Amino acid sequence: MVKKGQAAMEYLMTYGWAILVIVIVLAALLYLGVFNIGSRVPEQCNLPVGIMCNSAKLVAADLTLTLKNGHGNKINVCAITCDDTKTAADIAAITAASCIVPLSGTYRGTIDVGEQATVTANGAGCTDVTGAVTAIGARYRGKLFVQYIEVGDAGNARVTQGDLQATVQA
Repeated sequence: MVKKGQAAMEYLMTYGWAILVIVIVLAALLYLGVFNIGSRVPEQCNLPVGIMCNSAKLVAADLTLTLKNGHGNKINVCAITCDDTKTAADIAAITAASCIVPLSGTYRGTIDVGEQATVTANGAGCTDVTGAVTAIGARYRGKLFVQYIEVGDAGNARVTQGDLQATVQA
């Protein structure tokens, strides 16, 4: 009976040490952030057909996008907004007349057909669903709105809604 007990104890000790080593290695990897895939997700923005978003960068309260015009006409970019509390209807309140007149702190520029331009919204900040501005170092995942007007169009400005994923940098 003693031999059976000793064999069982040796079996448990051998596998116990192996399991303990595995747990220590996994704990070290978790501590080092190896399994944190959120830090490896790139800064990206997605917009529907018409305007293509090639890159996004969020520095403090300034949002910079690289946009490509896929429309048949030149477009004037009126404003860029990242706000999870808004809908496209809320953003669409801007008129064509106010889209032509520059507002302080908002980039306005013309993008030719098939051309690409870097557009910056100064002081925009990205607002989450609670209405709070995303803090420096935090990751914003939410709605992105681009307001624009086609050059020569006398109607209201248009709004396209997409997704933005970016870490707020200092």
